[in-house]
This record gives sequence, structure tokens and C-alpha cells, in this order.
Amino acid sequence: MQKKVSGTLLAIAIPFFVVIIIPLFIVTLFEVALRIHPQLIDQEYVNYVFGKQTRRDSGIFEYDPDLKIYFMKKNFYTTMYANGYVWDHQTDARGFRNPTAKETSDIVLLGDSFVYGHGVNQDQTLAYFLETKGYSAYNLAQQGDNAYSEMYMLSQYGLFLKPKYVFYFYFTNDIKDLFMRGLDKEQMREFIKQPMESISFKESTNKINFPNTLSDKFYIGKYLKFRKLVLDKKKKSQSVDTDLGWKFTKKAIEYMAYISKQNGVEFVMVPIVKDTFEDYQILKDFSSEHNIAFVETLDMNNENYYLQNDGHFNEEGHRKMAELIETYLQTH
Repeated sequence: MQKKVSGTLLAIAIPFFVVIIIPLFIVTLFEVALRIHPQLIDQEYVNYVFGKQTRRDSGIFEYDPDLKIYFMKKNFYTTMYANGYVWDHQTDARGFRNPTAKETSDIVLLGDSFVYGHGVNQDQTLAYFLETKGYSAYNLAQQGDNAYSEMYMLSQYGLFLKPKYVFYFYFTNDIKDLFMRGLDKEQMREFIKQPMESISFKESTNKINFPNTLSDKFYIGKYLKFRKLVLDKKKKSQSVDTDLGWKFTKKAIEYMAYISKQNGVEFVMVPIVKDTFEDYQILKDFSSEHNIAFVETLDMNNENYYLQNDGHFNEEGHRKMAELIETYLQTH
């Protein structure tokens, strides 16, 4: 009888051990390994784990699903991480990376992560260096911004500051970012067909963010979300239509120049040159054709101006760009 009971318990215990205990042990081991050394996956996963470029409670963004635009949270402080670089992120009362929310500014800066100051502190950015040169500058740039969101920022926030100059900074990933976060293709085509005078933007009234979940507390949970994000990005990347993206971006540039001129503001094109001469020439020719002011930036094609293993401006890159902007202001 005792042998029969022991045999029955053993018959139950072995499947339990195989189905429950061993997988639980493996999962726990994987969790511990990722906590100790998240680089076991890759650097992109590390960026995901420690980065804050999300629309969750702990992230820097809110999202308006009606406008399809990301907005940085107002008066928000956190420590940022990407590719081994750590920096302080602090926004003003409007949600932009400035010490204070100015009421007026002679210069407004539009751009993406380069102008925002990815990888460096605020006192190492283009806006800061322009201020130290005696210019009043306000930074409207956000990570991931593109011609669509930049149009919105200029029309809703930039012109309110009554600037003398709007400097629009373009980088080659702006085309791709239109498709990664922005309007769908049909909305792009509709925008391209619109007359300038009929284009308008409504105020954002539906900004949302997503609460952190239990899975966010575990590195395995983060890994599963990371894998899904990678697949989603890959799928979106396959939908990129470069020709459509350029048509939309050019129309957006025309519109920003149009509303700037209506408000007595000089709109200035600034291409960020980093092995992107084709884009540089496209924008130079386009600016000439449409009588848009243009800053020569070929001097920026120097690896000493960029963060190693990252590609964004380092402190010297921001300082050099400020010098180029100052040269433009002094000669125009």
C-alpha cells in the first residue's frame, strides 16, 4: 500500500517538477541575469529598459491620439539614458526643454532629438549656447519630432513668442519618423493637396499616457514588450514611402515659411549634415526655389561633433552649431 502511495505521489511530483518548477527556475534565472547584465540582449534593449522616451507614467511623453502627436510633459524632471549617456531632462510650464517658459523670444528652434539635446544636459545645448552669446532663444524641439509635429509646434507655440527668426533643423531620419509616428499615408496626401490658407491645427485637448503595469517591474516583462516594439517598428519601417515623405515634408516646410512670413518672422532652413549630402542638396535647392533662407552647415560633417556610439551632437557639436547660427545672424 505504501509503495502504491509513494508511486502515485512520484507520478504527480515528476510532471509538476517538469511543468512548473523547471520553467519557473529558468524564468527566474533569466530575470536575474537580465537585472545583472541587461546587455545580454543588446544595447537597444538596455536603452528600452533605462530610457524614458515613452508615454507611460514614468516616461517623458503624453500622446494625443486625435492629432497623432507626442508632447513632452509639463514641468517634468527625470534622468534620461541612451547608449551609455545619462542626462537631466527638465521641461518648462509648456512642456519644452527650457529653463523657463518665456513670453517672448527672438529665436525659436524647431527640430528633433539633435536640437532637443539628446545625450547632453541643458547647459550643453544649442539653445543654451545661443543664450550665452546674447540671443534670446526658445527650444521647441522634441525627440522623434518630424515636419508634421514641427508644423504644429510652430503654429501653436512658436509664433506666440513673437520671434524674429525661426530656425528649422532637418535630419535625414525625419522622413522615416513621419511614418513611425504621425499621420497615415492618406492623411499625408490630403495635406499635400490643401491650399496654404486652408491649413489649420486645433488645440490639443486629449493628451493621454499609459499607467505602468506589473510587467514593467520585471525585466522579462520589459523584454517581451521590447520584442513587440521591435516587431512593430520593423512593420512600420516597411511602410515608409520616401517619395511621399519628401512631398509631405516640402509642403510642411512651405507652410512653416508661409505662416512665419505672415507674422513678420524670418524662417530659416538648417540641414544637419552628417553623411547626408543628398538630403542637404535637396533642401538647399528647395530653399533656393522657394526663397527660403538657408544656413550652410557642411562644417558639421565632422565626427568630433557627435557622441560616440550614438550619433547625436555632443557639447562641441552644439557649440559649433551655435557659432554657425550666430554667423548667419551677423551676416543677414
